[in-house]
Amino acid sequence: MTVILIVACSFLGNAQTPNTPTYGTNIVDKTVNQKKDSIDQNKNINANENNLIIDRYERMPTFPGGSKELFKFISKNLRYPIEDIEKGIEGRVIVRFIVRKTGKIENAKVVRSVSKSIDEEALRIVNSLPDFIPGEQGGKKVDIEYTLPVPFKISSNTKNNVYTVVDKMPQFPGGDSELFSFINSHIHYPVAGLDEFPVGKVILRFIITKKGSVTGVEILRSLDPFCDREAVRVIKMLPNFIPGEHKGKKVAVYYTLPVTFKME
Repeated sequence: MTVILIVACSFLGNAQTPNTPTYGTNIVDKTVNQKKDSIDQNKNINANENNLIIDRYERMPTFPGGSKELFKFISKNLRYPIEDIEKGIEGRVIVRFIVRKTGKIENAKVVRSVSKSIDEEALRIVNSLPDFIPGEQGGKKVDIEYTLPVPFKISSNTKNNVYTVVDKMPQFPGGDSELFSFINSHIHYPVAGLDEFPVGKVILRFIITKKGSVTGVEILRSLDPFCDREAVRVIKMLPNFIPGEHKGKKVAVYYTLPVTFKME
């Protein structure tokens, strides 16, 4: 069975944003063997460069590679909601969760909010984290509560006005055929499970800045976790476009790209 990837480039003004899960405040913390201090107590905020918030313990859970790799993972995988970029909303979501003795993350909830869409993205990032090295107490692995800030900061480029319709739209060097060729040459497929490979479209929207770089990649229509991740990964690899222009000036422009996965 052969996998065919069909990429269509268009500016889809009417693309619908998929329903996102609602994260209520009724997520119950299970009991863990740890003193629970309030998030409002500033004594729990360390003065390190990432402001990592943890309660003191004999041996705290550790992200593989340390806090530097943790925040690198967050930065690489975070998808800044377009609506919040447009409104200029920035801030730091505080997420609390439990790192089980197995290293797995459970019961993530927002304890300090920025906006509904940013909160949901912060929870998505936390729930996608790989297993931690579990914490210990008395020489035994235990469940430990962990509190993590997820920062949302709009870059200087995306703070500028972002246009939807301009006099001259951005263009990939060499045109659409080169854009399709680049995407097809960089897409990776799973080795197994091709009989169940999903069919459909992942619709993405991103910003092409006045310098031509790609930023603010967002999924408007999801297909499945594998296709979503692959589409976002490849779009983030795109080289600079020829930037769009409006009234004779280079400007930042929204660009919508549907990527179709089809089996034959």
